[in-house]
Amino acid sequence: MTEQWVIAIGTAILAVIALFQDYIRSWIKTPTLEVTTGSCTPFCKKLLFIAKDDSEKKADGYALRIKVKNVNPLFHTKTRAECVEVFALRLLKKRTDGSFQPIQEFEPRNLLWSNSFYPFSDISPEMERYCFIGRLINPKDRHNFPDFDVESYNMNETCLRIDVDIARNTKEHIIPPGTYHIECLIGSANTKAFKKTFEISISGEWFDDEIRMYEKGLRIEMA
Repeated sequence: MTEQWVIAIGTAILAVIALFQDYIRSWIKTPTLEVTTGSCTPFCKKLLFIAKDDSEKKADGYALRIKVKNVNPLFHTKTRAECVEVFALRLLKKRTDGSFQPIQEFEPRNLLWSNSFYPFSDISPEMERYCFIGRLINPKDRHNFPDFDVESYNMNETCLRIDVDIARNTKEHIIPPGTYHIECLIGSANTKAFKKTFEISISGEWFDDEIRMYEKGLRIEMA
């Protein structure tokens, strides 16, 4: 009787595996993406900006980034994540009552990878890529960098350019000081997309010292 039960259970298991083999094979081969960020290096990074029209025009600036890693969970095979993208769904600004109000003018679109300035990137198993959320420059040099400036903003304060792949003439992707939430969809050609929200704080102050800038001038964290 025991032997018959073992055979019956084994047969049932094989039948289940046969029935769901395509799903199991797909699950094993699907890459898993992990997203992290924080107000420190390498997520926040000081950069040197050079103007497109004049290489003599230079400015110090900072970048806010997130890290996307192709991790290797237990029971998964090592598979390359193809055409990974970070899509900015919504931008919301914090109001005086603590709630976040969507900025209706902001148009959803892809963000740029910091290693290539393209909206898509392959990520090999156990490798990682950094994606720009936004960049800003020293306020005193904003007039030399129109792609990072809105003339109606206070010229003594910083403003952040959300690093979208297509910049509109309306410049709704350049935001003044405040606290914001940016909701993003992250996925690839061979993974299911998932949503992450990041909180951005811009005080408007500029500091040459990176530590002070990340403490008082510019911050990013998971919301």
